[in-house]
Amino acid sequence: RQYLGQRKGNSLHPRPRCADVKSLVWAAGSQSLGLLLPAMGITMALGLGLALLPLRGRLVRLLSVVPTFMASFLLINGVNAGVWLLVERGTIPRPTWFALPAERGPVPWALAVAVLAVASGTLGEVHSACSLGIAQLREAPFVLASRARGDASLRVLARNLLPQLAAVLSSRSATLVGGVVVVEKLFLLNGAGATFWNACLYRDYPLVVGLSLAAAATVATLRLLTDLLRITLDPRLRTGSGG
Repeated sequence: RQYLGQRKGNSLHPRPRCADVKSLVWAAGSQSLGLLLPAMGITMALGLGLALLPLRGRLVRLLSVVPTFMASFLLINGVNAGVWLLVERGTIPRPTWFALPAERGPVPWALAVAVLAVASGTLGEVHSACSLGIAQLREAPFVLASRARGDASLRVLARNLLPQLAAVLSSRSATLVGGVVVVEKLFLLNGAGATFWNACLYRDYPLVVGLSLAAAATVATLRLLTDLLRITLDPRLRTGSGG
């Protein structure tokens, strides 16, 4: 925010001159969507892939339950320590992005997406929903009929699991949007989360309100899209709503 002096009498009163809030929200929000949407896709892929592997569900949920702040902190320090050890030994040259989060680039962005996709219980809930859905679908009559026709069972399972995955992501959308604030501040990424933090710090109330409304609209839009996806993929929801 820039200020222009306006003289009244013998005193100088500051007159605020703010940039357009809508343009600031749009620019910051587009950056944050570049974190949020890949994280949601990775969460769905990981949850489904881990559910198909013979892994212990408790281990996955334990790793997933780590808070976003702690996961980001541990990842930053772990990557820095590992890279510094390799640089000291002469195994690799010093990367241009070292040390985190001093430099911006694809590495901090990729680590931030990974934290959003895994931490704060989101991956654990997706994994649990996939595991339960797979156990129920494997004995379903239509799945047995598809196997008898020679259809790929994995494709049938994935298609019928998508409504459950969409429901889980819909319920976790607010958590993911809130996690953007944490990862953007810790990884020094310019987006809606970091802008919201700075706006609160400097008491820029119009920008805070604009970003809050944008976050609420994003959560509502994600939930609407996931509900539409569930209705499209699962005919039982359409017949149930009509009854």
